[in-house]
Amino acid sequence: MKISLPQILKFCLFLGIGLLLVWWSVKDLTPDQRQSVIDSIKAANYGWIFLSLSFALMSHFSRAMRWRMMLGAVGKKPGIINTFLAILVNYIANLAFPRMGEVARCGIINRYEGVAVDKALGTMVTERVIDLVILVSLVGLLLLLEFQTIWGLFYDRILADRIDSASSAQEKLPMMVLFGILGIVVLAIAWRLLRRSALWGKIMKFGQGILEGMLSVAKLERLPLFLAHTVFIWAMYYAMIYVCFFSMPETYNLGPSVGLAVLVFGSFGMVATQGGLGAYQVFVTSVLVVYGLTETEGTAFSWMVWSAQNLLIITAGVISLILLPILNGRKDQTV
Repeated sequence: MKISLPQILKFCLFLGIGLLLVWWSVKDLTPDQRQSVIDSIKAANYGWIFLSLSFALMSHFSRAMRWRMMLGAVGKKPGIINTFLAILVNYIANLAFPRMGEVARCGIINRYEGVAVDKALGTMVTERVIDLVILVSLVGLLLLLEFQTIWGLFYDRILADRIDSASSAQEKLPMMVLFGILGIVVLAIAWRLLRRSALWGKIMKFGQGILEGMLSVAKLERLPLFLAHTVFIWAMYYAMIYVCFFSMPETYNLGPSVGLAVLVFGSFGMVATQGGLGAYQVFVTSVLVVYGLTETEGTAFSWMVWSAQNLLIITAGVISLILLPILNGRKDQTV
């Protein structure tokens, strides 16, 4: 699989932002506080962490089952083992380069199961839309349960600074409008040129395959099972966060709504930077501080959970990369 210059630049950008946020998350900690973070992580009850990781694997397997159903609705239903391993490779590839995991997943299922790449990609677009709907629903539930707390966090960390800089933004408004108009003109010209090129037919054909994959949900024979997998996936995401509270004395008494807050903000952190590096720690620590933990305690918890999750992704991903050619040896010989 070739890696392009834009992918390298994107990787460097996300990694740079992540490292900056790592520095930001620990810059105000004294040497004693940093040692306290390390001591808290060492003293944690890792039985709960391993239980959390088992929930993570269960969610990944359920996601593989759900994706297999979608692929079956648009053509060929792949084997569950290859589908599961492709999911695991997806996660580790995204740690290396943003969005490369989706490409790797489609490539694996095409190579070993003969599923068309465009249709596989379409099902993944639908998968992302469904996950976004679930996440937005969880945000709504969190606001319903914890509006005062979440609004305070949002105002203190984000809104207050934006209000102070609103006047300077108004001064720049005319220039922003001008650039917006120029951008629309350039896009319109590029669109007309593309429509007249030979590339347009290939794009349309590929787009039709993606659309068919996106509409796979409408063709499902067992929609209730599909919905059950969707609920189960996110229930496991929540469980893998909540059980980690029991691993540390500082978080042992935190309630279910705090687990929901960590899940929501942690999800945003995971997509903000490369594998959530830095962003996850900043977001989760900020939430836990609002609920009464110290900066040191929140930092220890966020680093412990993030490290465990990513260690699982790396380990499972490497094992999957080894197993795929072994389990599909005959197919590799004919490719």
